[in-house]
Amino acid sequence: MLPHDIPQRQLNLPPGDRSTAVIITGPSLRHLQFGYKLQAEFPGLLKRWWISGAPPKAHRRLAQGLEIVKRRDLRSLVKKVLKLATKPRPGRGDRHASEVRMFGKDVERLKSTAEIHPGEADVSSDDFYETLRKIDPYFLFSLGGPLLKSRIIKAVRGLAINQHSGWSPEYKGASTSMHALFHREVTFVGNTVHLLDTGADSGAILRRSTATLHPDDNEHDCFMAAIALGTDLFLEFLAEALECDSVPIFDQPHRGRTFLKLHNQDYVSANVRRDLEHGWLTDALQDLRDW
Repeated sequence: MLPHDIPQRQLNLPPGDRSTAVIITGPSLRHLQFGYKLQAEFPGLLKRWWISGAPPKAHRRLAQGLEIVKRRDLRSLVKKVLKLATKPRPGRGDRHASEVRMFGKDVERLKSTAEIHPGEADVSSDDFYETLRKIDPYFLFSLGGPLLKSRIIKAVRGLAINQHSGWSPEYKGASTSMHALFHREVTFVGNTVHLLDTGADSGAILRRSTATLHPDDNEHDCFMAAIALGTDLFLEFLAEALECDSVPIFDQPHRGRTFLKLHNQDYVSANVRRDLEHGWLTDALQDLRDW
């Protein structure tokens, strides 16, 4: 859970009441599971939850369907149902299908007892900054949102923390699980919980571990496993931060690579998919067990 290859130091936590937290996430099921599980584990801690960006396509379709039902427009409803029924169903290689398998039931269970639900916000705006200052949170947690400006991070009294579905410092940025698989480095398919700074996944590390993978996982299953692991690492660290006056942290050395969206070329995912279909992951996991 703690890095063994990076020097450790102790961070004295800022003084003050630690009973206030806010979170910024994306809109997907994995992000919702993070927000709802946080509330289940630490009731009353979360005060606000913002989603940065538009809701996912599935949510928009559901909203459209509900609007049709409200209007009692039977003809439109039938057309909508027929369109969905004739659309090809996603297979195991579909990212959304993997996400639903991993998080769908958990989100429905946790959502029913949660007090705080997400609302959209432009986290780069002056209005958001002023709202954050009024709340005056001790913790700010981020998952799936954009890089935050320095003034947002500095507005937090205590700790601003991010969950990164990759292995920092070697793999920072976007789609790092995919790139680790592309380079056949299965031990770098994992999650890093770290302090937020203005760089991409470059803040001091709080927790890091490899994901639990299975021989029949596809590339999306591997990514979702890394996210699920990260949420547990996050909550583990939070429990420590609420009880202790200092915590161990690990400053990231200047090594590794930061991947941008422009690096997510089709040949990367195509080669990963081919490797997995040919049993590479099975062999890699067996090698780890033998070692």
